[in-house]
Amino acid sequence: MNILFIAPRFHSNQIEIVRTLISKGHNVKFCVMYKGPLETYPDVVPMLLPSKTSGDISMTGNEAAYIKNFRLDVIQMMKLLKNLKPDIVIIRDKSIAMRRIVLLCDILRIRTVLYDQSAIYEPALSIMRRIRRRIYNFGIPKERYSPVLYREADKLESNSRLVQNDKKACYIPFVMSLPYEFKKEYMEDGKLHVLDVGKYREYKNHTVLVDAMHRCKYKENIDITIVGQCFSNEEKRYYSNLQKKIDELNLSDRIELVTNVESSAMREYYLSHDVLILGSHNELASISVLEAMSYGLSVFSTKNNGTAFCVTKGKAGLLFNPNSPDELANCLSACFEDSRKVKIWGKNAREYVKKHHSAEAYLMPFEKLLNIKN
Repeated sequence: MNILFIAPRFHSNQIEIVRTLISKGHNVKFCVMYKGPLETYPDVVPMLLPSKTSGDISMTGNEAAYIKNFRLDVIQMMKLLKNLKPDIVIIRDKSIAMRRIVLLCDILRIRTVLYDQSAIYEPALSIMRRIRRRIYNFGIPKERYSPVLYREADKLESNSRLVQNDKKACYIPFVMSLPYEFKKEYMEDGKLHVLDVGKYREYKNHTVLVDAMHRCKYKENIDITIVGQCFSNEEKRYYSNLQKKIDELNLSDRIELVTNVESSAMREYYLSHDVLILGSHNELASISVLEAMSYGLSVFSTKNNGTAFCVTKGKAGLLFNPNSPDELANCLSACFEDSRKVKIWGKNAREYVKKHHSAEAYLMPFEKLLNIKN
């Protein structure tokens, strides 16, 4: 089948998905609005969407504004669709440009599906909220899939009473292949080696880890590495302020900031650490959580991260509130109060990924979706 993905950019969480589909015999193409500075394309090189948009987002880093103001060249897009002849087009968001692409696909009788990271199961919607959602989704494909089964924050707030409001949506997991077999040692030098992965931006909330480290009674036995993208002016400012905070708290000998590591080079960081921390505010669905789990790392994640359910279902770590350094400090302390937990969580993490995020686990629901008749 000829499959065309159209997204704002080629995220690293698409690498394994594209590879899986190609290995299954599908012809995969990818179109994007822009290309990120650290992206790698091992299997397919994305094409830029035809555009009338001017400006460079590389220094501002304001992707949301760029996507919102993206001016699709409709005539050239129509020509591109006719040339590529996709059997199905999978769009990544609900921007105006994407809605126009859906309209063009309707004209050309090309099936469209929405891939987003909204939870499949969520709190029940009132009648008015259902109506507002239906209006907002006008012009968007009715068929949808997501790698987010539910959000732990929703589950906790609603006392586990979650429903599937969107009956045409289905859960399709991320693909995460396991690294080669290796023997992992945990806290082998008596220290806890902590990894934090994410762009140097406010919403990534690296400061919660710094504050937690400052409050943790075991901080002398913890080493932290924070790895993140730092290209735009916003990222450089955040990096500078974060380093200043680390220096002020006298933690510079315990916390190292690393910048601009390509995804292909992250392997060494996962192999040399024990625990991954995800402190983000409103993270849609962190792929770093699954990457870390595939290497046998325990994970401490915020409750509102879209892949936090993998941590709880896999018994692979602990969850905390993104605004509570004390909760995260307690998570870190738990690793010393019973050091066996780090190894148990890590082994559980790897087994969960092996079972629930294999190529087969992705292909079964994805190909079922492709076979559904409109």
